[in-house]
Amino acid sequence: MSSLIKKIKNFFYYERVVLYGYDLSQYHEFESKTDFTLCVATVGDVEQLYHDKMNTDLTSIPLERWKEKIANGLWKGFLIKDGESVVAQAFYSTEDIFFGGTKWVTLTMPEKSAYGFKLFARPDYRGRKLGQAVTSFRLNYAKKEGIKKYYTIIYADNKISRHNEEKIGGYLAGSVVFLKCRFFNKAFLSPGVYKEGVRVKKITDY
Repeated sequence: MSSLIKKIKNFFYYERVVLYGYDLSQYHEFESKTDFTLCVATVGDVEQLYHDKMNTDLTSIPLERWKEKIANGLWKGFLIKDGESVVAQAFYSTEDIFFGGTKWVTLTMPEKSAYGFKLFARPDYRGRKLGQAVTSFRLNYAKKEGIKKYYTIIYADNKISRHNEEKIGGYLAGSVVFLKCRFFNKAFLSPGVYKEGVRVKKITDY
C-alpha cells in the first residue's frame, strides 16, 4: 500500500490548504497584548511597507491594487510598530477569499464575512508572539465592524500556524486540494467549505 502511495505521489503533484473559520457572532474578546504599538494601516502605511526592504510579503500583489483596495475599504490592514518601523502586519478582505496553489482560486463569502491574509512578522522580531497579537487585533476590529464570520487559509502541513489559529478560537472548516500532472491541473473543495456558504467565484491559471 505504501509503495502504491509513493507511485501516486511520483505521478501527481499534490498540495492541500485548509480553511479555518471564526464565529464572530459569539461574544469573545481576543487578547492582543504587546509592548509595541497596534494601529490600523493607512494607504501611506501600505505604500511605505511595500518598499520596505525588511518586508517582502506585500510585493506579490501590485502596489496600485493595494492602494485601491485599502482606499475604498474593501481591504483593511493592521500593523504593529516599534517606533516608526512596522514589525508585523495582517490584512483582511470583505470582498473575496483568494489564494494560490497550482491554480489561482477566488471564492465568494456569505454576507458580513471577512478573509484574513498576509500575516507577517519581521524575522528579527519573531518569537515575541507578534503574530498572535496582530491576529487578535484584526479579529477584534472585524467584530466591531459587524463581521460575523471570519476565514483564513493555511497550508495543511504548517502545524505551527494551525495550532496558533486553534489556540485563539479558530475551527477547521474544510480544505482545498490541488492535483496536478502532465494531463490536468485541478482544484477540489471539500464539503465543509460549501457548508460554510463559501462558493467558487473562479479558478484560473496564473
